[in-house]
Amino acid sequence: MQSLLSKKSIGELVEITLTNSRNSGVNLANDAWQLHLYCIFMIEPDMMGPFGHTTIVLPGQYVSITHVHGSHFYISPTREFPTIPPGGTRKIKFKVRYWSVTRTDTMPHWYLTYGSFQPRIITSTAAESLRFVADRTRVEQLKRYDFDRYLPFTPQDRFERYDLGEDNPSSAEIRLVPKPLRVSVDGDRTVSLDQTWIISCPSTLASEAAYLSDSLRLSLTIIYDGSPQSTASAGANVIRLETGEVTFTTDETNHVIADSGDAYSLTVNANGQRIVIVGQAASGVFYGVVSLVSLMDGTNVVPAYTIYDGPRFEYRGFMLDIARNFHTEQELKTLIETMAMYKLNKLHLHLTDDEGWRLEIRTLPELTQIGATQCHDMSETTCLLTEIGSVPEASSKFLTAAQYRSLLNLANQRHVTIIPEIDMPGHARAAIKSMEARMSRYPNGQDMRLTEPGDPSKYLSVQMFNDNAINPCLQSVWNFVEVVMDELIRLHSDAGHPLETFHFGGDEVTRGAWVKSTACQKLKDDGQLPEDSVKAYLFQVGLMPCSKLFLKAERNKLLHELQSMVKCKRNNELDKAAEDIDNLPDHARMFKAVKSLNRKKSETPYIFDADGKFITNIDEIQTVIGKHIKDKFRDDQTMI
Repeated sequence: MQSLLSKKSIGELVEITLTNSRNSGVNLANDAWQLHLYCIFMIEPDMMGPFGHTTIVLPGQYVSITHVHGSHFYISPTREFPTIPPGGTRKIKFKVRYWSVTRTDTMPHWYLTYGSFQPRIITSTAAESLRFVADRTRVEQLKRYDFDRYLPFTPQDRFERYDLGEDNPSSAEIRLVPKPLRVSVDGDRTVSLDQTWIISCPSTLASEAAYLSDSLRLSLTIIYDGSPQSTASAGANVIRLETGEVTFTTDETNHVIADSGDAYSLTVNANGQRIVIVGQAASGVFYGVVSLVSLMDGTNVVPAYTIYDGPRFEYRGFMLDIARNFHTEQELKTLIETMAMYKLNKLHLHLTDDEGWRLEIRTLPELTQIGATQCHDMSETTCLLTEIGSVPEASSKFLTAAQYRSLLNLANQRHVTIIPEIDMPGHARAAIKSMEARMSRYPNGQDMRLTEPGDPSKYLSVQMFNDNAINPCLQSVWNFVEVVMDELIRLHSDAGHPLETFHFGGDEVTRGAWVKSTACQKLKDDGQLPEDSVKAYLFQVGLMPCSKLFLKAERNKLLHELQSMVKCKRNNELDKAAEDIDNLPDHARMFKAVKSLNRKKSETPYIFDADGKFITNIDEIQTVIGKHIKDKFRDDQTMI
């Protein structure tokens, strides 16, 4: 397969060469064979029309091309198709929308079907090496349009861009990633660690101490404060871990979040043969440990450095799509370990999409029985049809509940927050097909229906699906959402990793979805669609007030405003109220914790209303705060 040229218009001409192996012993004739292939661009968009999902005949080439859905197409012969004998070849040319300037735009694992025979992967396409795809060598193949300035980097270009300079940096240079804020060096002095060293820390830092001991591979003894051996921690050959204040200069506070728990100091004292790591929280101690291990560079010798460091950003994240390109539990654990080494603290896991549902929901087994399995099943009653390079043999890939909890446990130890994403309302085809299978199995399967039967609305998503948008106007959708969210919350709670932030995707719902839905029209007629918009209904009426989907950002913003509004003579009572508020899942009850302040008869909460009136009556306080919450949500919905 090769790209012949890049057109001035938005499109490209592609050529496929079919070769019948000399050893095949059969003629490739105009029989019932189908060549299934993957193309991430719409083939012959002018002929396929605005909604795809049709069959076209390529003029003069005696083959038809059918768009099944998404990236899945197949080529089949017409009656006039000339036979290809063993050793013969045949070229097929067609246009695709947009452009391709790299071989990796082409997906592997094309396969042939013939009648009732099992699908067979075409050998040349079987490996991800893409050896069946021709290189882009001509300038016109590397340009998207005639004024495009893009050219791929040569090896020399890459060397010059990433050259670090001298091979032997000066002793004053420290190569930690990310670069620490402040570093001072005690000449060329070093400290050498061996098995005589101990790790001293409070028991609350047991996880950080264990990580340090494992990373050093010296099997160092860990001595906890208050133990009979703790007196030894005052001497030499000690790595001391503790929490405490990390002080930055006024200028440095402009470059880091100075009050972050992730801030730390690391002191390597060559004179006293001691190493002290102080973090403003356990996470800061952990990052100090990471820096110490990185400084040793595979040896047991560490330079005599003093480092003060803190994060510039609270959110230091990595997003991974395991819905389209699945990664195993062990691969994800390796990723978490690697993130920790670079002090990244947020792992956004894209768990669901059109091509797959990758998390076990035990009360909805169809989500993984169907939604996590791809195979060659044109009816999609046993699996999803293959997409973007999947093999036609049945392959089920997902994280079990136990595996997901295991990831959460490791993330706790490495101070990484896992943010699960269940994509909705678009990118939901795997869920939709799974729930359709459920409806065929159970009489009450309608209670989880995600699309409206008979809805004539027509659309084509960016990824070329016409059936991937769940319909928020159906109550059954919210039944489904509640079941999924209950399971997510339970999994996180079981692992001691509270679900504080949830990502619901919300992107790329194509125009045309739901426009002829009778369920949505009824809501509109009843005046229940804000701004006559289904999407606004999804955010305002569906997602935002739903206790299971109350996002951390909104909760914390309101919590901060409530704390600034409510005054109390007992700070510890206010802190407890703040904690209670933060833990309440339902924003409609957020001010309930404030009411508990009045249980202490000797201390009275109070508030000033918008007119400056002093209010101590708890019911009036409740009314003021309730109105504040409602007003804030109305404002936020307008922004959305």
